[in-house]
Amino acid sequence: GKRNTKSPMSQKRNNKFLNIWEKFGTVFIKTKEGIRTVVPEWYFCVLKKDATENRELLIDLLGRGYIDRFEDEDTGWIRIYCPYKMRESTVNQVKSVMQTYEADLRLWQRYLVDEELQLESEMSVLYFDIETEDTKSGINPGEERILSIAAVDNNGKQYYWFDLKDERKVLRAFLKTLDQYDLLCGWHSEGF
Repeated sequence: GKRNTKSPMSQKRNNKFLNIWEKFGTVFIKTKEGIRTVVPEWYFCVLKKDATENRELLIDLLGRGYIDRFEDEDTGWIRIYCPYKMRESTVNQVKSVMQTYEADLRLWQRYLVDEELQLESEMSVLYFDIETEDTKSGINPGEERILSIAAVDNNGKQYYWFDLKDERKVLRAFLKTLDQYDLLCGWHSEGF
């Protein structure tokens, strides 16, 4: 029969998230309450008729550790669970004899879909710009002194931090303010 693969989180009323990402087989979910981590199982699907016709291959992959298990969904589909680090090799072997479905989903995407998570729509947003000394040619993140930081939030509240003598004061005040917001948007912020 069909297994309930939903975690306790998916059975709560509020499944809203601010951000979701993965690293080394762990999914990180940022919500307004904080950051949670989970290590979900990863799977892809094949048609039941294809799995039946190629049962020997699936049993061989199971015996060699490429597949952890496979489950009949009672819907015409078979879920094939495999170790996340072996997913590409497993999918390629299965794909050589049958069509695969949802094999292109990353671990965080798989979790997002299975747990029916929704992006938080009521977020506090801070838009910011960092100005640095530009006496050298071009922008050199980390080499130029920070002169000022300006920001405005989605409600129109404005911030301005400026101190020509002590950039640490500017950075401390800015970092303290960041904790108040769910989403940060910066001008060329990835470059810094």
